Amino acid sequence: MPVWTIILLQQQEADTPELLRNFPSLTTDDLSNAQFYYTTNQEEIDRAIASHQYEQEEAIA
Repeated sequence: MPVWTIILLQQQEADTPELLRNFPSLTTDDLSNAQFYYTTNQEEIDRAIASHQYEQEEAIA
């Protein structure tokens, strides 16, 4: 699962128990590592989120 997906779900208020329940292959370490990666590469991940959201909007239009 891409880091941007985890971060987007967290930004949409998904908490750790919910993410672990919905994605059983993830661990708490995976979520911590994704958050750490985001803090050190925020611009990159924010661009990926924006790009994905744009693609979804284009597909709907």
